[in-house]
Amino acid sequence: MRYRIFAIGIIPALCSALAFWISSTVEHNRVGAIADHMLEQVNNRALQDFYELADRVRDGMATTVELPSSMAPFVSSRSLSEAWRFAIDLSDLDLKAIPSATDNATLNLNFHSDNQQFRIFLDSEAWLQALCTDLGFGDLSFSLVYRDQSVFVSGGPLPDSDVFRQDDFIFPQLSLLIDRTPVIEGMYNNRYPMSLAALTFLFILVLAEKFQRQRFRLKRSGERLRAVEAELEQTSEILRSQMEVTANNQKELLKRNYELQDINRTLEQAKHQISFSERLANLGEVSAGIVHEINNPIAYIGSNLRELESDVNALRGFINTLDKASDGLDVHSEFYKTLLAAYQELNVQDAIQQAPERLEDCIHGIERVRKIVQDMKRLSSRGNNEMTLCNLNDDISSVINIVKSRIKGDVELRTNLVELPDLVCNASQISQVLTNIFVNAIQALEGRRGLITFTERVQGNSIVLDVCDDGPGMSEEIAARVFEPFFTTKDLGSGTGMGLSLCYKLIDEHNGWIELKTTPGAGSCFSIHLPLDATQENSNVQ
Repeated sequence: MRYRIFAIGIIPALCSALAFWISSTVEHNRVGAIADHMLEQVNNRALQDFYELADRVRDGMATTVELPSSMAPFVSSRSLSEAWRFAIDLSDLDLKAIPSATDNATLNLNFHSDNQQFRIFLDSEAWLQALCTDLGFGDLSFSLVYRDQSVFVSGGPLPDSDVFRQDDFIFPQLSLLIDRTPVIEGMYNNRYPMSLAALTFLFILVLAEKFQRQRFRLKRSGERLRAVEAELEQTSEILRSQMEVTANNQKELLKRNYELQDINRTLEQAKHQISFSERLANLGEVSAGIVHEINNPIAYIGSNLRELESDVNALRGFINTLDKASDGLDVHSEFYKTLLAAYQELNVQDAIQQAPERLEDCIHGIERVRKIVQDMKRLSSRGNNEMTLCNLNDDISSVINIVKSRIKGDVELRTNLVELPDLVCNASQISQVLTNIFVNAIQALEGRRGLITFTERVQGNSIVLDVCDDGPGMSEEIAARVFEPFFTTKDLGSGTGMGLSLCYKLIDEHNGWIELKTTPGAGSCFSIHLPLDATQENSNVQ
């Protein structure tokens, strides 16, 4: 209530007073500017009268000087010893003054030019007062100052403010000061500030009343808002508790999800292992059947081919003997002609030359088939091969020499052999594994520049053999199947898909494992891990 009384009563009154003061100040400044402009006419009239006097003195100095009618009433021939003496040079209107001992409104004006002089005494106070009266200003207080020294003061002392000052009054050394207070008071109108103050009071009063009403409505709205906020706070508290329960449930679900993912990964790995074991078991059964079915025919064909080689050699010898014997026959005899026609028709010479080569191709092909059958038989075998204590570097050096002979083009092989401890193993099988991996690396770099590196190291209780290349690499899907039997990325007829699966089995028989690291476009790296303790159980997986 007190605040409302203050807002409605005191604030409009203060604003009204401020508006009255500002408008009064503006009005006073406006009227002061008008007064200055009006009082400047006094200076203009004084200049006009004085220059008219100077012209007449200059023109009539040698004869008789006729004074202007506007200044004649204020000129006297009396000599006053206490008057200010002004020496005025008419050639350039220069002024020199000798102050009086006391302020004296009578001025001793001494005009001189070309060694001629004219002196008059001028009652300057009466002259200036007459100018103000003629211009309609009435009696004003004014003062004449020479270089900040008072010549005279008329009408009493001048106020500190509301003074019109005209420097360079007739001469630069003189200044005229006039009290402009009567002029301002005559023009000043108090109605405008009072009207503005009244309007301001009413306007602020209306605004204050509207403000109070708005404040009252805002207060009621604030009370309703606080009630809603309290209700929302209770709802928020309930929601926070529910969110905490939900968050805890989500954490628990997330934890269970991670556990299920780990179990799924473990199951997936076990599934892959079981699948791989099943494929190996199936491979063993298939390989055993294939070996059983084709081993005897292969042996029979191989034996017959070698016998056929002896027969071909015998036939070649017989044909050569017959050819030499035919040289003693009569070329015109019917027998010779019949023999020659048969020789040419059967193309015996080409058959004798090509038969050994064709027979050699057959023997080479059957040997390749026999080797595949042996690899399949070894892959399906569950028995242990003979292992001895040996140093792998002896056999690895031979493998490297063989591999170097197969490298063509811009492929480079770099090796780093270190001193390895003796290992109980089947060295020929390890050599076979390395040869297979080296051949795969060479084939991956076929037709391009590349680098193959082979390094040895002892890592913990194992010997690690790394064969790396900077070839095209493999995708994740292909890398996951490279050790599967019969899986190959080569063209049809270029590979059997038995190489890496056999390598994996041979290393597994040594309680070791093969690790593959590959990235498409960044090459592949096969790491063969061979435990030094051959009796330890292999717990590592692909």
